[in-house]
Amino acid sequence: MRKESELPIIPILGVVFRVHLNEFEFRQVDKPDNRISFDHLIDNGDHTMLMFDTRTNNGFKGTWKEFMEQKEVKKVRLPSFINLDRVGLHEFIQRHGAMDFLSRTDRITIFKELQVPVSKAAAKELTKKTKR
Repeated sequence: MRKESELPIIPILGVVFRVHLNEFEFRQVDKPDNRISFDHLIDNGDHTMLMFDTRTNNGFKGTWKEFMEQKEVKKVRLPSFINLDRVGLHEFIQRHGAMDFLSRTDRITIFKELQVPVSKAAAKELTKKTKR
């Protein structure tokens, strides 16, 4: 397990966060209690998107209508899940397995990018889960 200072950082509109892949969240460097869950990320395969609320320095919590009305909320393009922390991802998969990671991210295409072998049965099961 790496030390906090060894974790990658990612700037989001001038606010610096550390990538905590094991907890599936970003933590603001100068305010560690401010955390953005990866649940706020929209996975687009080659990148992720975050609706970032500049008032709270966190993921936007609201409806689409509220998002459209907010000037303080910005769409931010971030690296894909696999590029947020490649070392951390490798460590996570070694400890927990690729299926645990995929069940959290709901992306079967990550297998292709990571070149992780998956049985047809496992792929079919994961596909069922993501369609629910």
